Amino acid sequence: MKRIIAITSWQNRISPVFDTAQKLLIFELNEKSEISRREEMIDFNVPFQKIHALVRSGAKTLICGAITEQIESQIEEAGIKVLSFICGDISSVMQAYLAGKDIKTEFAMPGCKNQRCHRRRGRFMYLNY
Repeated sequence: MKRIIAITSWQNRISPVFDTAQKLLIFELNEKSEISRREEMIDFNVPFQKIHALVRSGAKTLICGAITEQIESQIEEAGIKVLSFICGDISSVMQAYLAGKDIKTEFAMPGCKNQRCHRRRGRFMYLNY
């Protein structure tokens, strides 16, 4: 089964902020490996244009760094799962993702480390466990 995921890209790392990201890497995957990848420019000033480009890409999952709540909600309403507040080298994140690891824990952005970020009533709640 093929699946398509998008990752915001900046210097071979996950772009720190989706809202200002300029590139998407689009990966076509099978169950355990990458089939192909392509790069798309998303250097639009209007957030709606970034969301539209993401939808056009065919991606069903977005992996990104920080993202504003409103944009994340709009992406999810478009049927795309968002794995946000992720940081790190794209190849390392992809290896972990393909291996089925929890990238939200392993590659959490600073400030989310040692904490779980939960979304509740439209706000992120940081809870220590």
